[in-house]
Amino acid sequence: MRAGYGKLVTMETALPPRVSIVIANYNGERYLAAAVKSALQQSISDIEILIADDLSNDGSPAIALALAANDPRVHFIASTRNSGPAGARNRAIAQARGDWIAIFDNDDLMHPLRIETLIEAADRYCADIVSDDLLVFDNQLGSEAKRFLEHPEADGPFELTPLRYFSQTVMYGKKPNLGFLKPIIRHSALKAARLRYDERLRIAEDDDLIIRALAAGLRYWVIPTLTYFYRKHAQSISHRTSIADLEAMVAASSRIDRLFPSADAATRRAIAQRSAATQDAAAFEHFLDAARKRDALTAVRVLWTRKSAAQLLRLPLAARFRRLKPRPQLSTKQFGRHVLIVSRQRIVGRTNGSSTYLLDIASAIREAGMLPHLLQPSPSITGRRPILRLGNDLSIFETHRIRGVWKWGSFVVSRDFRVWKDASQAIIARIAKRFGIRLSLPDTPYPHTITVPWNDDDRLFVAQQGRQHADAILIDYVFQAEAIPMLMRPEAQSAIVMHDLFVQRANSFGSAANRDSVDIIDENQEARLMSRADAVVAIQSQEAEWVARHVPTVSVFTAPMAAHPVPVAQPGDDRTVLFVGSNTSPNVIAIEWILESLWERVRSAIPDAQLIIAGSVSAAFSSVTTPGIKFCGVVPDLEPLYRQAGVVISPLTVGSGLKIKLIDAIARGKAIVATSVTLQGVEAEIGSSVICTNDDATFANAIITLLKDPAERLKRAELALEVARTDFSPQRCYGAVTDWLAGSPKLNEPLS
Repeated sequence: MRAGYGKLVTMETALPPRVSIVIANYNGERYLAAAVKSALQQSISDIEILIADDLSNDGSPAIALALAANDPRVHFIASTRNSGPAGARNRAIAQARGDWIAIFDNDDLMHPLRIETLIEAADRYCADIVSDDLLVFDNQLGSEAKRFLEHPEADGPFELTPLRYFSQTVMYGKKPNLGFLKPIIRHSALKAARLRYDERLRIAEDDDLIIRALAAGLRYWVIPTLTYFYRKHAQSISHRTSIADLEAMVAASSRIDRLFPSADAATRRAIAQRSAATQDAAAFEHFLDAARKRDALTAVRVLWTRKSAAQLLRLPLAARFRRLKPRPQLSTKQFGRHVLIVSRQRIVGRTNGSSTYLLDIASAIREAGMLPHLLQPSPSITGRRPILRLGNDLSIFETHRIRGVWKWGSFVVSRDFRVWKDASQAIIARIAKRFGIRLSLPDTPYPHTITVPWNDDDRLFVAQQGRQHADAILIDYVFQAEAIPMLMRPEAQSAIVMHDLFVQRANSFGSAANRDSVDIIDENQEARLMSRADAVVAIQSQEAEWVARHVPTVSVFTAPMAAHPVPVAQPGDDRTVLFVGSNTSPNVIAIEWILESLWERVRSAIPDAQLIIAGSVSAAFSSVTTPGIKFCGVVPDLEPLYRQAGVVISPLTVGSGLKIKLIDAIARGKAIVATSVTLQGVEAEIGSSVICTNDDATFANAIITLLKDPAERLKRAELALEVARTDFSPQRCYGAVTDWLAGSPKLNEPLS
């Protein structure tokens, strides 16, 4: 047990935590809970959070005590006196048990990977102090977020030497002041150097500590990742300076020379220039004070005595010009609840199952009285196509923004020269092939758009373009969970639309896992990404049960894709079988099974039977010519093919998620033969309306029976259509999700 000022704080008797996150709090009731929440969400759970109160007179001490009561990692340290942030941090550091001290302001936020990233960097560079870049955001929604560091500091890791530090930590300098960075410091190094915050300083206390740490020989590295979120608002102490504060900073600057007796000439010049800038700032504050009091004589005398301070007159002039600049406006429909959907799918319309599913959910959001917005932070969505044309279906979105493209009306044009180059090569190769010329051109495969790794440009785009529309957040695929912290809206509910459980998907491929088109992530990675959200939307019940077991901290919704049923069943003709699929590995493997084991049996019984294969999967079989099989490729309208088909098949043997082709088929009122993989997670709803088998002969015989027996085919078609109407209506599929997004939780029944 260790003593705080006026309160005893019980510390854990177990092994010390890896990191002590130190928060100095003074009247922070508005933001403290959000700051602590973001600290508790760190990927390193072996932490303690020390909230050192500085005699607050608002509700923040009660908030801190409640946070401590709810999580044993949070500790509250009270005080009987107000000593500024330096004193509060000293009290917290005195009680800290972690290997690392992480300085964190009570109104800021941090990325879940921040501490882990910085500790790894510290080990890599043998550093005692490490900091990241700041993502600076204004508390006012609609204001643009921006990164703090500039070129070259923002380009990559660098060691912060005394010369570099003094050259850039200059009051009102032209470069970002590195004293604003929020470091983590090796606790043992802090103790060995006997370093404490100087409680005479009410501002710039971090800067002073870092200077003395550098003088003591501690190594400082900066890793310019956007993982510390620095909030600007009117109440922030770092945005207010007084004459007393500045005089204390002048006194601290005068001591720097003595700390670096062996400094080279360049470092000494940098120290002198920094000291002069601090004196200019103090003189300018004296000038402003006199001007406010309308004491013209004193104001003129101050600037005459220290003429270099006059250059700071640019600051109030610049501030006045900024105020004249129009402020960013929110949506004209700002009274509705805005739901931001972040996706890296290539969505041009209802062209495939995953796009249709997302557009269906967006439609349900709008029908529930909310405003859906689509944000796409990666230019990779264009793939090899430099120009995309968006269909009318995307008009459902209130706004639609894509990074790295030009957008004119319904056309999206890539700004990436490489995409244009690759497209040109493909056209040249196609033309040459017509003339019998084969060109050997590079054909590097493009990554699957949903799994392209995030970079800081993506993150900054989300922070700048999405925050004002994120009253609630919907993440399209688990790989986009990175967007949630970047929106800096901790009060907003967030949910991940899974589409697929990728662990299960990988397992279903077995030894053929290398054939999957989607990156493989392990169970821990997938669960960890899901845990960033408040809820997960699973497309079928088996996957919802997995989430409930492995990620118990989130709410789980089961939301199958809704069906849009035709008026009456469509039994089709006696000879046509239909398969619809995109060019993905599960569909390719399914057609290989048809070719190897199924179709010859069907043709033996019904010689004029024909199998129509529609969709982009046809591209994988361009050289295949099998009697009775027609590869149609992508067709503009599938309805005529569905009406014609007597049987729709889905012979999938690998994959996960809900098979959209199944929902499409039951909605069209078709007789269906499918495998157990196709019915995963909806077995109870589908019941006996679909013939299910994994056996070669039984699958083929079911097709033969349905083609030969129109009455049985009609019966199955009617059963399937009834299932579509009763179990897959939009309200039944999406109602709970839209209620939750609207702020009125209506969760599914608890999963057993």
